[in-house]
Amino acid sequence: ALASARELVGEVNIRLNNGEDRVMAAYAGDDAALALWRFCVVTDIVDVPSLKGLAPRIQHLITGEAEKAYKLRTAGAYSRRGQKEIQDGRWLEGGADLVRALLRPGLDEGQVRDMHSQLVQTVPGAKRQMNRAEKEAETAKIAEEQRAREMDMCKASKQSLAQQNRLWDEWTVRTNATLDPGIDERLTDPVVSLGLTLTGADGEESRLSLECCGKEHFALAATKFSMRHQLYSAAEVIKLSNMVKSELEEAGADEELEFKSLEAASAYVERAATSQNQGDLLGAIADLAAASIMESGQDQGKLASLISQYAGLRRATHLALESEWKQSLDALFSVGARDRDSNWRFLQVRCNMNLSLIHISEPTRLLSISYAVFCLKKKKKIYYNKKNKLT
Repeated sequence: ALASARELVGEVNIRLNNGEDRVMAAYAGDDAALALWRFCVVTDIVDVPSLKGLAPRIQHLITGEAEKAYKLRTAGAYSRRGQKEIQDGRWLEGGADLVRALLRPGLDEGQVRDMHSQLVQTVPGAKRQMNRAEKEAETAKIAEEQRAREMDMCKASKQSLAQQNRLWDEWTVRTNATLDPGIDERLTDPVVSLGLTLTGADGEESRLSLECCGKEHFALAATKFSMRHQLYSAAEVIKLSNMVKSELEEAGADEELEFKSLEAASAYVERAATSQNQGDLLGAIADLAAASIMESGQDQGKLASLISQYAGLRRATHLALESEWKQSLDALFSVGARDRDSNWRFLQVRCNMNLSLIHISEPTRLLSISYAVFCLKKKKKIYYNKKNKLT
């Protein structure tokens, strides 16, 4: 491993002959010769006396284990290993072996001269190797920083998606709750109790009871019953509302209602609009049914439209809670275009997000490029024969 990729062990300040102060560094795994030769390549100090004079300055930073890793028995062994490393393009390591050979005692002048000549020739290659290592280290650093940024982006994206899904789930649950008409329950002391027989699509009849406690509006009680049993018909809602109203009047319980009837059909219509804007479709349906009873035929078309909107939205939210996005979207589009409110649009957005044909997913390896997979349909060609008729 090159120095740039390893841990710094220590540094020694060296004053050169020209008076310039330089730093000789030792990294983990270096012996004295490798740390010395790296310094000499940078400073162009390649004479033998300087090499021998600088070696003791760095020696105290070197561990015994590092020395053993490079140690050979003779100068010739160092020289041969260095030449092999130079042939392999490892100029810095080859030069360090030649320095180790030169620092061995008992060399004659001819050996020193030959080794020094080889050492000088390794300087350009060692500089190229160090420059290349520095560029690779810089590239690796940039890549690591990029990976860290992408990891942060992925983490932030996941957190944002989780928060978005949580908000969507809360909205869906809340919307479903406002659309819930409740369940049939036996009241202990009902003011009105109507025995009804419902015939299903398969012809099977069911005996049911519509009970009203007298504390809620007659039309609201009838509306909840109708929506609970999927009687999505304006005529049925009006008929049941009228029946409950008549029973309350016969029982003389009209004055005991906690929620009094309004005096005019227009007041019911106005309150229905307010309820619809607030997302209370059940209340809006009940008020329009009451308005229609007070003035025969009043806003029956709007009532039918509102019931259709309620039916589609209720089924769609129920399916969305079960993550049945395709079926939920189909249920939404059963609602007429003129009856699509903000709740409809919000749920449509969520379904489309989960059914999108463009999936941008987390890549298997982190890159600076995002990949998108598009589902494309091949365009059909139309050919013409010589008589200009479609074939």
